[in-house]
Formats: sequence, C-alpha cells, structure tokens
Amino acid sequence: MTKLVPDFRKSNMILFPLFSILVFLVTSPILAAAEPCECVIFRFVDIQDYYLTVPRVDVLDTFINETEKVSLSIILNSIGNDATIINKVDEGHQLGLFELTLHGYNHEDFTSFDFAGQKNIMELSQAKMQSLWGVNSTSFVPPMHNWNNDTLQVMRDLDISIISAGPQGIDPPENIKFIANPPSNITDSFGNYHLPQTSEMYDHGTFPHTKIPNDDVMAAADAAILQYGYSVLNLYGTDFANKDGSGNALETTNSTEIDDLLAIINAIRAKGYTITTFEEITQTGPPSTANLTVIKNVVNDDSGTNVPADFTMVITATNPSSNNFAGSNSPGVTVTIESGAYSVDETGPGGYSKTLSSECSGTAVPGESYICTITNDDGFCVVPESGDWVIIEDCVLETNSIAPANVIVQNNSILAIPFGVTLDLDFLQFNLTVEFGSSVMIKSGGTIT
Repeated sequence: MTKLVPDFRKSNMILFPLFSILVFLVTSPILAAAEPCECVIFRFVDIQDYYLTVPRVDVLDTFINETEKVSLSIILNSIGNDATIINKVDEGHQLGLFELTLHGYNHEDFTSFDFAGQKNIMELSQAKMQSLWGVNSTSFVPPMHNWNNDTLQVMRDLDISIISAGPQGIDPPENIKFIANPPSNITDSFGNYHLPQTSEMYDHGTFPHTKIPNDDVMAAADAAILQYGYSVLNLYGTDFANKDGSGNALETTNSTEIDDLLAIINAIRAKGYTITTFEEITQTGPPSTANLTVIKNVVNDDSGTNVPADFTMVITATNPSSNNFAGSNSPGVTVTIESGAYSVDETGPGGYSKTLSSECSGTAVPGESYICTITNDDGFCVVPESGDWVIIEDCVLETNSIAPANVIVQNNSILAIPFGVTLDLDFLQFNLTVEFGSSVMIKSGGTIT
C-alpha cells in the first residue's frame, strides 16, 4: 500500500508567485463575534490509515487523557479501513475534544486543479467525512499549504469558512489573517477566515527533520498570541515516532516526544492560555452547548412558609456552567450544558411533595433549549430529629421514617401512610396517640412497625 508522507515531497513543490494567486484578496473587517482570546490550536495533520498508527494513537490518547482539544487534518481517501484510527478519532470527537478538518482527498496540491476539479475533490472529502463520522467540516488545511482564489471560492460554495495553511507553501498576507481580539473579525473577500500555522515541534523544511526546543516552540506561540491573539501549533505523526539511522519514521512511539508534548501543554496552561479549535476561536461552528432553564415553584396552601430560594437546584450533566444554585421563580435560572445525558434535582426543606416536569432529565443536543420546572407542594410530613412528633395538620409520610419518640396526632389532623412507606415506632418505649377527631390512615401497602 502506498503511504502518503507529505514531509518528503515538500522539496518538489511548485510555488506560484504570490501576486498571481491573491489578486482578488482584500481585507473585510467586521465588528462582530471574536471574544478576547489568548489561545493555542494544536493542528495534527496527515491523519490516515495504517501509517504511524501507534504514534498517532498515543498522541490522540494524550489529548484525551489531558481533556484538551486538538484539530485533526484528515486525508479522506486514505482512511476508512484502519479501525484503530477510526475508532480513536470517533472517541475523541464524541468527547468534544477532536475537531475534524479536511486535508484533501489524496493529499493533492489544490493549485494543480481548476475550479471544477477543486470542488469535486472537496465534495468527495466532505462526503467521506460525513460517512465516517457524520460531520460536515467547516475547516480546510490545504495539502502542502497550497491554495488559490479557486480554493477560496469552492470553500464558500460548500460552507467551509476556515483555511489554515502556511508558513511553507502559500502564507496569506498579513492583512487577511484572522485576529482573535475584538472588535477585529477579519476575513478575505470570499468571507473565509485565515489562521495559518505559527509554530511546530520539528522543522519540516529539511530532512531529516530538526527538533525545535520546547522553549523556542513556546516563544513562537507567545509571539503569535501577541500579534494575532492565537497560535496554531502544527504536529506531524513523524514528530512522535522513533527514527532509523537515516531519519525515517518507524511504527513505534518515542516516549520522550510524548513527554515534550505534555510539557508544552502544561506550559500553555501555566501561561493561562486556552487550548481551543478553529471553529471555537472564529465562532463559526455549530453550537457546542444546550441551554437548560430551571424554574422553581413552591405551593404553600397547608401552612408551609418556604420560598424557592430555600431549595438548591442540583444539575448533573456534562460541563454545566453551574451545577448548583438557589431556586428561582419564572423565568428561572438558565445554564449551559454540553451534549449527553442530564438531570435536575434539588435539596432543601422537608414537608413538601416534589414534581419534576418532563424536561428535568433527558439527553442534551447542542443548540437546543430545555425547560425544567420543579414544583413543591406543602402537606408532606416533617419528622423531627428528636423529641415527640406532634402532628397538628394533615400530612402524608413521604419516605420510610423512624419516629424519635412519641407520635401524637391532634387538631383533627390525618396522618397518611401510603403504599410502600413504613413508619418505624418503638412501641416498647413510645406511644402512638390519636386524639379525638384525628386519625391515622394506613393505605394498602403502608405499614407502622
């Protein structure tokens, strides 16, 4: 099987003069979406079947284990049979950690094709991406970093709005590079965002490739963040493979290189930078979170005195923006949650029934909104922790309970014990007293022991 190893072909690239391909590019500043950002995007390129599978999986596992994000540039006609790679990519994507981007169909130089040819390649790539992972990518990393105006027009026609090339090949002019500091939101004249590579762990301009010290990698990231608000750090599978005597990559992992990757990740964290993706930084991707609104109602029609804020709402979900907060009447409190199962419950005073609406649990889908209403109604029994339990109004025993001392039902009240609930009273020490006009109603399946 022929392996695609782009590093070895760079010396044969044909570079077109910059002025001949960029004649229609202009700056299109838009005052809009970009948030202040000191960000790093890891761009892991040339993802494919049966080539450096072990080193690549070790890199992907590093990002999964560290719960950090990475953008994967995938050669789409060179993937689909290696279950190890496919499943690992799917694992990280399902966790929301792997951004999947297009990297050509056969790792072709796009500038070697006319508009129709480029569009066909991009459509084939997008269809393969959809078939493997159900994704329509919004980002394109051009093979050999080569692109032209036809490429940019094809991208816009197919709703692919982000291109990440350079610095080898065609590096976009400074005036169209995206700046991740508001109010800047720069695109080219086609409406595409340009976020080129700014640093890498190895110099791939020569062979054998030369290792770049971690301090220099971070210095390049610092400089890019100072200028653009972000850095794009490029990774190759060969960076993490053991090499033979000639510098050729082997199918085994160099653990020292994995350690260096971890060191860079930790250095990024130590500086307070955020590891992100192309879609997140440009805010062009589909929503990554759902909205969950929690409304708290309290009904006090049997002498209850508690209010919504006396109850604490508890959210169980993936990365909720808040997982507990005081209850609030309509319009309630809205939090964001990521995709996956979620549920809402509460803690608070006893003596109230609890009813949860249908959307208090379920599976969150990004972009959707859910409304959970929790209603509490007084009238349930509150068993004291110590001393006699004196019941002066109707109440229903909600859960299995132990009476701490005597139980006295008075004031024409009814103590109801429903199905499946037990009141444990030590009759050797304490008494159950039901005064005139009051009663104890033990429903079928309820017990007093």
